[in-house]
Amino acid sequence: MTGIAILIVFAMPAVMTGAAGQPRSEPAQQVTVCALRAHPADYDKKLIEVSGLVSHDFEEFRLSDPECTDGRDVWLEYGGDTGSGTVYCCGPTRRHRDEPLIQDSTFQRFDARIGKRGRVVLRATLVGRFFAGEPDPDALGGFGHFGCCSLLAIQQVTAIDREGVSERASTDGQMYGLIGKMKAVPGQRDALIDILLQSTGSMPGCLSYIVARDQTDPDAIWVTEVWDSRESHQASLKLPAVQAAIAKARPLIAGFGERFETTPAGGYGLSRAK
Repeated sequence: MTGIAILIVFAMPAVMTGAAGQPRSEPAQQVTVCALRAHPADYDKKLIEVSGLVSHDFEEFRLSDPECTDGRDVWLEYGGDTGSGTVYCCGPTRRHRDEPLIQDSTFQRFDARIGKRGRVVLRATLVGRFFAGEPDPDALGGFGHFGCCSLLAIQQVTAIDREGVSERASTDGQMYGLIGKMKAVPGQRDALIDILLQSTGSMPGCLSYIVARDQTDPDAIWVTEVWDSRESHQASLKLPAVQAAIAKARPLIAGFGERFETTPAGGYGLSRAK
């Protein structure tokens, strides 16, 4: 379960350079975010240039376009050995990728922006290698948070729109809420619910954690969470019991649906927000 950013497209041509600023022997194919979402297999393992809105936050490093919401999300990672610091599922992104990363001044500005605390959304043009989402034993057939997405391994940031940057500060002193839908492997919903409920015994800062069955979809589950802060929720993913539950539940999860971030104001069983 993660937050959602509202995204806007920004288009700008990419400079055709490769590692260390040398000309690339392989031209980047210009595509749209909507095309990647609708037909990811058509661009699998291809070098592409794409413009859109980058959203970065806890459990979030994605490329989107508000004009298209169907299809698989596009997760982002840096090429080479550079980590983005994105925390999702069980820890921050930090892995070697064969795709090289050009760390020029444009990239440095981009990286500085997404490194800010809280959610950041900015318009950018990216060049990188695209992966549609092949079966992965450590994910649910994809990349990113719980295998949610296809992947763009960023090799160059060629443009940032300074006018298209928005930032949301950390919600210090406010409660933090999440509402998310997940799909169980057919016939495994009750087994998955049992695992989710077993992991809720001791999570510091958790004020409410409700697991419910969807009334119309026999494989769907809704999880509603309330925490005393965003930071408490982030810290919960590092708890051994939660990590063990994630590993145990992963084979029973077929995918994820809607997800919403909230700021609870109060209610029965909760103190009123100050």
